[in-house]
Amino acid sequence: GELGDLSREPVCVCWLLRMPAVPPKFDAAAAKALGVPSGPLRGKLCAGQCVALADGSEVRPEQVLRGGSAGEELLLVDVASPSQLCELRRHPLLSADRLAALSAVVHLTPAAVAATAAYRAFCGALPAAARQLLLHGSPPPRRFAFVASARLQLKLGALNSEVFPPPRGLACEGGDGGERSELRRESGGADLHEGEMLTRLVL
Repeated sequence: GELGDLSREPVCVCWLLRMPAVPPKFDAAAAKALGVPSGPLRGKLCAGQCVALADGSEVRPEQVLRGGSAGEELLLVDVASPSQLCELRRHPLLSADRLAALSAVVHLTPAAVAATAAYRAFCGALPAAARQLLLHGSPPPRRFAFVASARLQLKLGALNSEVFPPPRGLACEGGDGGERSELRRESGGADLHEGEMLTRLVL
């Protein structure tokens, strides 16, 4: 099927998170200076509507609203194989126009996959303005990026370890702690930052 042979590689989930927009703040001092009385007129300005004062002058929302921004978008990428990366890149949510507003990318992909030419090309194709954070190095044993998720996966694994394998960091406690990805150097100039999993799961 579209997901491939699930018995040969783990199922991975990637997330595109859209944060809510930050509304602008009402500048009461500016409104008072323009002669806008307290009450419904100020509410209309906050709602983005122009208002007419008693003297016939018009006040526009941008004259009394300060700040505000569109909601940021964050992409979490965790793929276990190059074939899964191909499936991810074909997803309609990852088209170039949909990713234009991307603020940051968190890479949870294993280092062996992240070091491939296909993954380096994927990173280089992401918007230049998006900060990319790498969390796929060899972390110390039993350290996880998402504690609640790892704890839940451990509990589900007690029911069926084939369907719910142990978290990757727990299943592979070995490894060379000095391993460092060459992704930053070979990703076509993408702004990549080596990261570390900062939270700990206590068993």
